[in-house]
Amino acid sequence: MKFNYNIDEKLPFFNNILFGLQWFLISIPNIIVPGKIVVYFQYGNDMVMQTLYLQKLFFISFLMFIMQTFVGHRLPLISGPAIVLMVAITSVAQNDVASVYNSMIICGLIVFALTYTKYLSKFLKIFTKRIVAVVLILISFIILPGIIDLIVKVPDNVDPSIKLIFSIIMIILIFVFSKLLRGIWLNTLIVWAMLFGSVIYICLFKPETDLLFNQLPPLFSNFLSDFNIIPAFNLGIFIMVAICFFGLMINDVGAMEVLNELTEVKDNNKRIMKGVRVTGFLNILAGFFGVIGSCNFPNSAGVIAATKCASRYTLVPCAILLLILAVSPASIFIINSIPPIIIGVVFLYVLCLIFSSGLYVLFESGMKLDFEDFLVIVFPVLLGTFIAFLPDNSMNSIPSMLKPIIGSGFVMGVLMAIIMEHMIFRKK
Repeated sequence: MKFNYNIDEKLPFFNNILFGLQWFLISIPNIIVPGKIVVYFQYGNDMVMQTLYLQKLFFISFLMFIMQTFVGHRLPLISGPAIVLMVAITSVAQNDVASVYNSMIICGLIVFALTYTKYLSKFLKIFTKRIVAVVLILISFIILPGIIDLIVKVPDNVDPSIKLIFSIIMIILIFVFSKLLRGIWLNTLIVWAMLFGSVIYICLFKPETDLLFNQLPPLFSNFLSDFNIIPAFNLGIFIMVAICFFGLMINDVGAMEVLNELTEVKDNNKRIMKGVRVTGFLNILAGFFGVIGSCNFPNSAGVIAATKCASRYTLVPCAILLLILAVSPASIFIINSIPPIIIGVVFLYVLCLIFSSGLYVLFESGMKLDFEDFLVIVFPVLLGTFIAFLPDNSMNSIPSMLKPIIGSGFVMGVLMAIIMEHMIFRKK
């Protein structure tokens, strides 16, 4: 594909700012939506802790953009919190969250070390197209209980049936506009959905909320506090996080491979190794900060194809704007005013895209699928969904070490997919 600006080409200052602002608007939903879900799970309605968490999350995202642009894969790839790690955090009890972040640090170290060996490529061969499809589809189903809570269960003095009807209408409108809009408007659709959805919901129903500061937050403040220094470890939780890291690495490497093909770079393997190395390092840092880790997203390809601009330097203004958000609680306060129902609806739309990606992985290669292929996919997905919707007290008798494995729909689904793919229905 022919571009107006290639990967290592610098743009005029004003053009670079405009493209950077575009990347910033596209990146915001990728950070805000999973960040808001995790922070609500960890801190409930504590607005001060929510703000501190999001500040640290924006700082990690800032580092991810800067380091990947200059010392990592050096591709115009956007990044943000890994949804697959969000599954791990929200799958455990709140008092086990420290074990998740410590496991994230260990897994980040392992990934970082693997990039200096020849085993990374062999390790990724475990994940065939069928297992990748299971991972993507499972994510869509496993997070549904949390989406239900955001849409209908978070109390705001609005009748749940009205909230359900509003949610259905809103997501239909999102799909309608995704069909009608083009260019920058389509790429920033989630931003506009969150903005106008929030305004309409607040004006129509006037929801009550406890998510308010006693006074307006400061314009700037330090976020380097409340680090994850609790020496907690749980083997079951570590195994769950390790499986989630498999999915993270697949997403990370896949995003880089897509851009390598699109931009026709020559040192693609070297870029991938450096990119995964930076991802591993920043997941170590995220675990220490006590926030969800980051990875690269493959949706950058559509933006680049639409704008004909593949310059990596356009991500620098975007990174600077993310840093401003990281040091500005006042900006976070504005973002935190988004009603939970809007976050839930937008994330439901994102889950539809993830589910579609899982199906696309199966059919885009043109491979012929038989009945056994679908069994490898369907049973793990059904098993994982079944576990995700079990009542909380159904796991009380399971040993604490096994509970994060058996009680996690995502882990059991992926493990069952690996067993069925490589053992029960293994192809010659």
